[in-house]
Amino acid sequence: MELNNKIKINQNIVLAICLILAIVFSIIQLVKSAAPNPGHSWSEVGDEGTEALPANRGGTGQTSLTANSVSLGNDTNPVQLVAPGTSGNVLTSNGTTWQSAAPSILSGTLVLLYSNETDVTVNNSNAENNFTGKNWTMNIPPSTYTYYLLEAEVSFNAGNNINRNVSVNWRFNEGTSLIKAYNWRQQQSNISGIATGISLAATLTVLINNSLPANANLKLSGTMNNANLNTQMTAHSFRVYGIR
Repeated sequence: MELNNKIKINQNIVLAICLILAIVFSIIQLVKSAAPNPGHSWSEVGDEGTEALPANRGGTGQTSLTANSVSLGNDTNPVQLVAPGTSGNVLTSNGTTWQSAAPSILSGTLVLLYSNETDVTVNNSNAENNFTGKNWTMNIPPSTYTYYLLEAEVSFNAGNNINRNVSVNWRFNEGTSLIKAYNWRQQQSNISGIATGISLAATLTVLINNSLPANANLKLSGTMNNANLNTQMTAHSFRVYGIR
């Protein structure tokens, strides 16, 4: 009788152990089935430390990234790296990619290279009248400065100018090449006997880089068309500055 009881007890222990093993096995299978699917075989990832994970698998295609560099996308190719470059540089677009470049700001010293403050005036011209108000031939290499600033004070006066639409044009030129043009147009009254004169004055400026030719001749010129009595245009000054 005791033997039978012992046998029954041993059978219960064995069944309990089997049940526990079955539960553990089921849990392991559930955990394995819940693991995320990477979308590829893990053998395709590459050996850690020896291969670069390509961009089409979520990597950079680089085995290492240079410290402090900026990463740029490069389709499925390895990412490109842009180093900081010179101190003070900024990340700048050239329309195709990005590069480290100096910021485009004017922070240098302004140097007066040429100044002519004598008035040059043209009066009462009914036909187109082109004149060179001021000019200066550069006596330094253009590369001496990063930029050049051209400045002129000019005015136009039409007094008692009845029934005429007067056109005035001011131009900055380098030789025969136009740098910048400014156009003024005054429309007069058509009522005889009414004085409708008008005066216009302005400071004209234009900024150019140092790509000028050697011995560049910088000019301020003007044209007045369809003018009448008491009409004049005047170039009061012409100045050239260099910016380092």
